[in-house]
Amino acid sequence: MADHPAEIPVAGVTALEHTADVGIEVRAPTPEELFLRAAQGMAYLILEHDRPAPLETRRLTVTATDRAALLRGWLRELLFWHETEGFTLWDATFHRLDAKGLRASIRGGPDPGQPVREIKGVTLHGLTAERREGQWYARVIFDV
Repeated sequence: MADHPAEIPVAGVTALEHTADVGIEVRAPTPEELFLRAAQGMAYLILEHDRPAPLETRRLTVTATDRAALLRGWLRELLFWHETEGFTLWDATFHRLDAKGLRASIRGGPDPGQPVREIKGVTLHGLTAERREGQWYARVIFDV
């Protein structure tokens, strides 16, 4: 990850050094903000520029066995939209978010530029999403 800055211009998101992959650590006051910041951090790793203006709203529902798996499912769905349609998240409103599921309205649009890196997947390696020291914390490693 030496080719990209340690600080990502998304509040509460820091890039991680990891052999042959990229990752993020995310801190937030609420689970909703944690999931949003993780998605915005992933978008920045792909684009390395500001996200496009929101032109469209989509609905997304994800279920999982626990909060970490839910975070992975959320990011995988957003990554799929980016890979297949060029749709990049700008913002989200969560209508439901608990340890086993989420329902959200996603605002975003097509990326106006070329991605600087391809993220192939959201790995299970070191995946964490939990309450820690009075705030929410996540760690995600992406396969590039």
